Amino acid sequence: MNDLTSNTSNRKRSSGRWVLISTLLVAILAVFWWPVLPKKFAPVSYSVEPAVPLPDSCVQNNRLSDFQQISVHPYHGPESLVYWNGSIYTGVAEGKLLKLDDSGLVEFARFGKSDCDSPAACGRPLGMRLSNDSHNVVVIDAYLGLFSVSLANGSVTKIFPLDDSIFPVFFDDFDFLPNGSVVLSEASMKYTLHELAFEIFEGGPNGRLIMVDPSTGHWSELLRDLRFPNGIQLHSDGQSILVAESTSMRILRVPINGGQLTVFADGLPGIPDNIRLSERGGYWVPVSNLRDGWLGRLLNWLTKWPRLRHVVLKIILSLPNHFEAKTNSAMLLRLDDEGQVVEVWKDPKGLMINVAEVCEHQGELLTGSYFLPYIGHIKR
Repeated sequence: MNDLTSNTSNRKRSSGRWVLISTLLVAILAVFWWPVLPKKFAPVSYSVEPAVPLPDSCVQNNRLSDFQQISVHPYHGPESLVYWNGSIYTGVAEGKLLKLDDSGLVEFARFGKSDCDSPAACGRPLGMRLSNDSHNVVVIDAYLGLFSVSLANGSVTKIFPLDDSIFPVFFDDFDFLPNGSVVLSEASMKYTLHELAFEIFEGGPNGRLIMVDPSTGHWSELLRDLRFPNGIQLHSDGQSILVAESTSMRILRVPINGGQLTVFADGLPGIPDNIRLSERGGYWVPVSNLRDGWLGRLLNWLTKWPRLRHVVLKIILSLPNHFEAKTNSAMLLRLDDEGQVVEVWKDPKGLMINVAEVCEHQGELLTGSYFLPYIGHIKR
């Protein structure tokens, strides 16, 4: 028995030494070999509510694996989608607005310079919506601002900003208000889109909501100190805005004309992206990097460890295609007007790698993606 106790004790000491040595090696490599992070990178501690179990009352299926691909090759990243008159309009990572229909794929418009050589100059269209009069597609570009594109001829008109009173850092999504104003999300006032990794791993309240009068270009802050405000959607009451606070894995409900900010849906199973209306009522919320996936688990675990996030980010950035890794974890949620989950689409085969938005049209679902070279298509 003494020998057994002694051996167990020795194994524990040996294991402890290896853990200590491994930790020191990781720290040394992080300091001297892995990428140098910008001085402004300052991770903070924050909290995320535990995942809330999906209610038994909601309709669930495993059909997200059954999607078909609508290719946008040679482009990638068709994040947001507008379906109109038999055509799909989407913005891609190459800075262009594409039009897809039965005749094929064409470049319909662009917002940056034609001879650009950087993301900021080329632009990156993200959130998109059909204008209220159905004559234009309105697009928000992460670097360049808000634009209107004529569906008749593809001509582009800039809506915001029109002067030097504000410079976009990381514009993300928007929606129209009943009075004609626009509310847009600036995911970060500190990091641009191509610095996305720093924004995610810092976890700071760097984002805000901006109210814009398109007729004058005047703007004001509606709310600030948000952790990666992402998708935007006007609530059916016409008096509040739903905002996907991605870092916190929740959706906020923000009164337009003052009032109490409330949490609309908390403890989501992953990171929420663009919020869009369902033609059957309620709101589509795609979630990616589910908490049971490698990145979801990592982010969930590191919320209280800002210094460790600093080291982990160095390791991740040293890997090729670090944030385009196939996490194989996405899910579609449909929420009702009270924020309750009423429908869930799951992907048990791990085929739907990423979903940024859901566009529902006459019983069919189209899914956008931040980096994939195709649009998903599923018959409901």
